[in-house]
Amino acid sequence: MLMPLQPAGGSSGLEKLTIHYEKKWEKDWLGSIEALFNPQELQISRSVNWETIGGEAVGEETTIEQQFKTISPQSMSINLFFDTYERHKKSLFGALPSLNPFPSPKATDVRKYTKRLAKLAQVNAELHRPPLCKLEWGKFDNLFVGVLTSIDQKFTMFMPNGMPVRATVTCSFIEHEITGTELHSADIPKLHTVNRSDSLHSIAAQMYNDPSQWRRIARANQIANPREIKPGMILIIPTNL
Repeated sequence: MLMPLQPAGGSSGLEKLTIHYEKKWEKDWLGSIEALFNPQELQISRSVNWETIGGEAVGEETTIEQQFKTISPQSMSINLFFDTYERHKKSLFGALPSLNPFPSPKATDVRKYTKRLAKLAQVNAELHRPPLCKLEWGKFDNLFVGVLTSIDQKFTMFMPNGMPVRATVTCSFIEHEITGTELHSADIPKLHTVNRSDSLHSIAAQMYNDPSQWRRIARANQIANPREIKPGMILIIPTNL
């Protein structure tokens, strides 16, 4: 989903998007990187994984269904803009380049900022892995907690000596932890031994309280003719309706 955001703070001042990260211990959040310019949008995505099942013919019918498997962690993509060439004026989204066509005498190497982001994709010697990151933005606290999965740096302006002074950095994060009771399918099939008086209709009524669900049992056991079941047969009973 695309999320255009407004910075918090109102009259009390501009809030900057900040990336907190681990430095020595798990979730110590001792490190922080403040955005030079606030982003104008964030993109947060999540996918739900389904598996296509069925396709076997039962009599004259063929049914294909989607069976829930898992919920994937959220991912977030953010573009951060850095400009160390021109003088800046404050706006709703932070400092913006002025329209002054003449170079600022205080232009500095933009990599001073981009290198700090790039380090989030490197192994931390204390943690023996890249650090976890926690993004916050004013009242949008705990915006996202995850790990950096990719970073793309695009340098778009250079001084005559080759020093980069403008860049856009695209960071992609994935959620570190996802908890809940409905993340995975509880589809653990049951087994039923056919009795002399059983039919697929009666078994479906017993298992699902719905005799019309007999086709699910037939498909799971590749039974083409429902009259062919015999006492002693062991049938797989799918648990998901």
